[in-house]
Amino acid sequence: MKKAFLLSLAMAACSHGLFAQHTVTLRGTVEHPEENMQLVLMDMFSNERDVPDKFIFPVIDGRFEYIFESPDTLAYSLVLLREWNRGAWMPMDFIADRDVITFHLTPHENNEGSYKAEVSGGVYNASMSRYNTEVEERFGNKLEEFYAEFDRLYEGGQVFNADAEALYARLNEADSEKSEELYARLNRLRDERRMYSDIYYEVEDRFAELERQIYD
Repeated sequence: MKKAFLLSLAMAACSHGLFAQHTVTLRGTVEHPEENMQLVLMDMFSNERDVPDKFIFPVIDGRFEYIFESPDTLAYSLVLLREWNRGAWMPMDFIADRDVITFHLTPHENNEGSYKAEVSGGVYNASMSRYNTEVEERFGNKLEEFYAEFDRLYEGGQVFNADAEALYARLNEADSEKSEELYARLNRLRDERRMYSDIYYEVEDRFAELERQIYD
């Protein structure tokens, strides 16, 4: 669903030259920001875990501004660095339009610790906003149920298996050089599907099926 939507946007954007490299400006306000709140910019469909520091930026006094060059990517997401570090996040999607893109972040009423965003700026983000409204109407309740289920697993300490828990415990005492090695081992566990608990994978698989309905 979402890929088909983005494909139609891509065809329109291509005809208007949006895929040519251009400067993108993001400006936002945050209601009730967290202490030391930071955001991560990423490709909307990327699962890359090694995001360069230059794509991480702070929220200061409830505001943020970030400027970057968009070479050929159309769709991006902002995510909380805290959520990104734990490997599960609620993305705030946008289109890299040529207009200034503005965000207004508010705490998510049904997913404690997460934020949702109102995004504006350019005709493509207006289309994205209408699309998100449609997704919310069709899938919102099911998504909320999954977010609550993931939260219960985190709160109950049922997310990681014993091997991953041991590596995270060692990370707390590791220096920067040792941390690199430990993160690499964690990444291997994740890639080999040996990082999380059986119950977490069961929920994740069901969630992935719902995501396929939304995104494919």
